Amino acid sequence: MIDEIERQLILELQQNGRASHVELAKKLGIHVSTVAKMIRLLEEKDLIKIRALPNPFKLGYSAHAFITIKAEKENIDSICSLLYANFNVNLIVTAFGKFDILALVYFSSWDGLLNFIATNLSAANGVLNVETFLVKDIRKRYYGQFMDDSAPVKIDEVDQRIIEQLTENGRCPSKQLAKHLKISLPTCLRRLNLLLAEKVIEIKAVPDPSKIGVTTNAFMLLHVKVTKIEDICAELEKYKDIFLIMTLYNGYHILVGISAPDPGHLHQLIKKSILTIDGIIDDETIIRAEVKKRYYGKFLE
Repeated sequence: MIDEIERQLILELQQNGRASHVELAKKLGIHVSTVAKMIRLLEEKDLIKIRALPNPFKLGYSAHAFITIKAEKENIDSICSLLYANFNVNLIVTAFGKFDILALVYFSSWDGLLNFIATNLSAANGVLNVETFLVKDIRKRYYGQFMDDSAPVKIDEVDQRIIEQLTENGRCPSKQLAKHLKISLPTCLRRLNLLLAEKVIEIKAVPDPSKIGVTTNAFMLLHVKVTKIEDICAELEKYKDIFLIMTLYNGYHILVGISAPDPGHLHQLIKKSILTIDGIIDDETIIRAEVKKRYYGKFLE
């Protein structure tokens, strides 16, 4: 668990993951060297990951899907590694039960998404079955970034490489970033500032839920009465432990992501709250095992 100073530091880094040690020290009333040490220890303990969160809509990625994979047990790690290497995959978790791997992905077109599934994923060694649920609308998620009416921002290969580097290390020093990309420091700073100003990315501390007292995670796929979808989503949005709500085109009607303090709390939430909502017909509940990649987390309140 974390103490109050660590909590305040994480909250500040959730606002601006690239805030300087001096800025953070001033806000928290502690020494600059203490801030540097605390950030290093938080990352070493995997309590947080400071990374760029790409906004798929600003990038023009409008084709989203929730993918479930059944795999040979000995190949699960290699399949996760294959998925991890793809920028368009923003969540990878292993699971108990019917499915072995779950992934959330986004692409610039449905053709690109389907080609990835058919060519890269389905053909991967050890993949036994893939089910793809196409996302219609995003109703709730902790890291924001919802579809709006503004046009996507045009980016080039250099911008893309900046984004990809910062998704791995959001606090990578600008000099180091420029050197790695083989561009000048002024060019690097100008492009990074523009990406931030246009909200193509946000750089934030992403806590590991299991390290801050949220030990149990699950996804639910819901079959519901079509006429009740809006009402059900509105009801689901009321629960603070539900971090993700997406409506789907196929297979099921609604995808729900849940973070709970413990299995008992999860059971109560599902059985006594979610499944009692009028209009839900049946569900498939998937318990998360291990997080392999994430661009989000249950942010601190």
